[in-house]
Amino acid sequence: LGFGAIALVVSALFTFQSIEAAKQTAGLSETRALHDTTTFVVDEIKDHTDGLLPAIPPLEQLSREELLESLYHFDEPMLVLVTDGQTWTGAGIQLGSGAEERLSSAAKNYFPQLSQSSHADAKSHAAALKFGDLPLVEKVPVYGELYNLMAHKLNLNSGVDLTVILARRSSSGEDAFSTVIKSLSVSSFIVFWLAIWGAVGVAYFISRHVIGANERAYQLATTDSFTGLPNEIALREVMLQDGRFSPERDFRVVGMHLRDLSTIASNTSFEVLSQMLKGLGDKLKSFGCESCQLARLSDGTIILIAPEEDEDSFCAFRDLLNETQSVGDYRFNLEPTEVELHYPSDVDSFESLRMTITKLVSVANRLRLPILRFEHLEATDKRSKYAPEIRRALEKREFEVYLQPKVDLASLGVCGAEALVRWNHPEDGLLSPVHFIDIISSSNVRSQFACYIIDETCGLSRRLKRSGRDILLSLNLSAEDILDAEVQVKLSEASKSLDLKNNPVLEVELTEGETGIDPARIKEALRIISWLGYRIALDDFGTGMSSLSYTHELPINTIKIDKSFIDNVDRYESAIVPIKAISMLAQGYGYDVVAEGVERASQLKVLQSLGCTVVQGYIFSQPLPFNEFERYEPKAILTEGSNVHQIGAVDRG
Repeated sequence: LGFGAIALVVSALFTFQSIEAAKQTAGLSETRALHDTTTFVVDEIKDHTDGLLPAIPPLEQLSREELLESLYHFDEPMLVLVTDGQTWTGAGIQLGSGAEERLSSAAKNYFPQLSQSSHADAKSHAAALKFGDLPLVEKVPVYGELYNLMAHKLNLNSGVDLTVILARRSSSGEDAFSTVIKSLSVSSFIVFWLAIWGAVGVAYFISRHVIGANERAYQLATTDSFTGLPNEIALREVMLQDGRFSPERDFRVVGMHLRDLSTIASNTSFEVLSQMLKGLGDKLKSFGCESCQLARLSDGTIILIAPEEDEDSFCAFRDLLNETQSVGDYRFNLEPTEVELHYPSDVDSFESLRMTITKLVSVANRLRLPILRFEHLEATDKRSKYAPEIRRALEKREFEVYLQPKVDLASLGVCGAEALVRWNHPEDGLLSPVHFIDIISSSNVRSQFACYIIDETCGLSRRLKRSGRDILLSLNLSAEDILDAEVQVKLSEASKSLDLKNNPVLEVELTEGETGIDPARIKEALRIISWLGYRIALDDFGTGMSSLSYTHELPINTIKIDKSFIDNVDRYESAIVPIKAISMLAQGYGYDVVAEGVERASQLKVLQSLGCTVVQGYIFSQPLPFNEFERYEPKAILTEGSNVHQIGAVDRG
């Protein structure tokens, strides 16, 4: 009996210590995650405030849409508030109006204490523990759920100090903590009854049960709850302790961020989304190699780390994430944003790897790029430099239209070209659209820029006609462009100037995704443009979300098969299926087909066997200035295994 009593006391003490350790671990993990998220959001807001006018209070210039953009890559309930001590502005995602109001009120009640405290460098881990004399995290219950509030100071270039408060639903560590409590409670109950019958047997049973509970808690803490893949915590341990990731060896890291999960959940149900992610995780776990590492980060990005030379694993990873996912009668195209970097040449630690992937995903989504590699990140960071120079560049005609040939495989002749703009920057040389197109699309010179491109393309068409090459030129316009009255007038003037109704030598390209922005108005605008004599091409076909029934109603002449379908057409039989389907669809509706992004002779051979006769890509030529295009003649690809220099997707315009 004495031994039993001692065992009971020891077990109770162990249980108490385990509970406290679980609380501390869960709290620190959640605080660190919230600190990293808040720091990232503050950086995003600072990017928006760098160009604000100093004469106007910053909160009068900071819009709700810009605050929402700072939360763009998160897919959980969250609220961001910005204040200068007097005025407040804020925006939330996946919050009901009641929850957003309650959180805003709680933050404002917390602010008087906050304004009396000082704040150290937000990026310092020391600052993650204390905020002056107050805890950095304030917990607020809202409609049965607990939210964490965290505040950072934001010092503007104008000298104004703002406070950014982020509210995020508390979830990290809850399941792990619950499992520990439940398991240890059961253990303690068993100990109480069995302690009387034998201290040795009870102690052994308890130790085994506690070990099992700890193993289950550890498994839960290191596994993504949706996909079953290793999570951030597990990846950190692997990179720190696993000998595979030696800095002497080069690894490639490919991340796939699933953008449309919230759309899938809203169109179906959270249960369907969970089933889809679990099935995806099971497929991912079934493939791979001994030297590969899969994980899902806290922002939802699924990453694969593998040796640089393991191209087969990366191809299989991309194919799996890009294929149609099925749950019952539902079919989903995940439309992932792909990012790529190298370890340890680009990043040399887990923390820098995680932060860089998050930044790459954010930039790629903001610029609407399907792929963004680390080497192109520096170019996107120069956007703040280029923004004020756009108007001057237009006035000085620094933008130049290049032409990328479209080649007819039957005659091996140039049958058309796509007009792609380049910027002859006076300091930085020739710049591709990744440096400036997003700036223009969100500025008040968008219409002027579109009209400029139309005029330049018309001029090139006239010069080609004078030289005896009366071929079709395609120009890219956005949905906002074709709905713009100024651009519509310019298109009408160009039609009359080139007599397009009798000689259609210009084609307007619109991406499939943009046809769904305002379907009724887009359809009407395209009918007017077609009536003016322009041909209409649907770019990036197969990657958008528009339905075939709607697409068929548009006055389309040409569909362009997106490069993502072409990439592996020479490697996997399954990659041929969508090409066949698109070709059959085009034949049935009477559309012309252009395969874009062709880079290898082996791809060319497969496309020819599938009946694709017009191709565009670096296998024949990159975009050329007009003088070089005039002299260009396609050369036959003589070697089946030839491989041209591959350029990243962001360089193609």
